[in-house]
Amino acid sequence: WEATDGELYTLIMADPDMFPPARQFLNWLVVNIRGSNVSSGVEVAAYQGASPAPGTGSHRYVFSVWKQNRTISADDYVVPGKTASNMSLVGRVGFNTSDYSWKISGVQSPTPVAGNFFLATFDDYARILLAKFDSMI
Repeated sequence: WEATDGELYTLIMADPDMFPPARQFLNWLVVNIRGSNVSSGVEVAAYQGASPAPGTGSHRYVFSVWKQNRTISADDYVVPGKTASNMSLVGRVGFNTSDYSWKISGVQSPTPVAGNFFLATFDDYARILLAKFDSMI
């Protein structure tokens, strides 16, 4: 994405097609990205690959980039003081991109700086990831 020098950004990857009552599933969250160099940011929720449940059809996996109005701390995350590991459900189920982007941008209806998505359906990889999550419940 085109970034402004000296500005910080947040990258969110989320699945908005979770079954109710979950709103979204957070797959990846990186904050305090300098410019468009994702590796310069702080990973708050480690990357979790696409893993739609069997029989749920295609899921959208949406990447969005948001301009921050300040440096983000762990307490700004949906679960204050917690970091989601790559195999943790903490702070992932029920995530809301809109609410979080409002919180980090200071704008009530922020517009993402960039975005993209892909579609995925249940497959052997999803089966492996879902099995790991099942063992934690």
